[in-house]
Amino acid sequence: MKEPLTYFIEKTGFDRDEIKRFVAGSKFAGVMLKDGRTGICAVLDAVIDDSVVTGTVSPDLNNQGHRVIINAYLNALLNYSPTHEPEADLMTNVDLKKYNSIVIIGFFESMVAKMIHAGIGFRVYDRDSSIQNDLLSPLPGMDEDLAKCDALIITGSSLANNTFCPLIEKTSAGCDVYLLGPSNILHPDMFLYRNVKMVFGSVFDRFDNRVLDLIAEGHGARTFLTGRNKVCLRK
Repeated sequence: MKEPLTYFIEKTGFDRDEIKRFVAGSKFAGVMLKDGRTGICAVLDAVIDDSVVTGTVSPDLNNQGHRVIINAYLNALLNYSPTHEPEADLMTNVDLKKYNSIVIIGFFESMVAKMIHAGIGFRVYDRDSSIQNDLLSPLPGMDEDLAKCDALIITGSSLANNTFCPLIEKTSAGCDVYLLGPSNILHPDMFLYRNVKMVFGSVFDRFDNRVLDLIAEGHGARTFLTGRNKVCLRK
C-alpha cells in the first residue's frame, strides 16, 4: 500500500484555492481552509517550501518542505470526522500494562513521564540528535526491538518525514500500533495500514486563528493544545 500522504492526496486531491491561510513557524506549520477547518503538522528539520501554496507548483511528495504542508492540509480536510472520540489520551484509553514489550518512536516527553510514573516498561528511540536524554536507546537496536515488540507507539510526524511505513513494516503480526500526536491524519483508512489499532490526533475550532498565530510565532504544541483538542479514532 502507498505511504499515507501519497494515498490520501490521490484519494482527495489538492486544491490550493481552498486554503484561506497558511503559516509556518519553527516547530509547526498550519493550514486553514476557507470553511475554517484547520490542520497542523510538525516541521522537525524540514525547510518549508510554500510554493505549493502560493504558486502553481504541484505537490512534490519527495520534497520534505512540501510534505509538511500537504500533511497539514490533509489534517484540515480529513480530521473533522463525527466518529472520533473526544478528549482522548493514550494512557486513559489503552491498558499499556498488558504489553510485554513496548517501543516508542519519537521522544514524547509527557508520555514517557506518565509511563515511568505508572511503572510501565518501554524502550524509546528518536533520530533527532539534538535530543539528549538517558532514557533514549541506541539506534542500532531499534530494528530488533521493532521485530519483537507487542506494542508500538509512533509520533504522527512519521507521516510527514515518510518513516511511517518502514517502521510498521518491521513489526510482527501480533503487534498493536498506536499513532500519537497532532500531525496525525484522523481518517478510518489509516487502519488499512499494518497493525494500526488507534490514531490519536487534534481537532480545532473552525476559524481559530489563535492557533495559527501561535504557530507563526514559533510556539510548540503545549501552548495551543488542550485536552479538548485531543481526539482519537479506534479500529
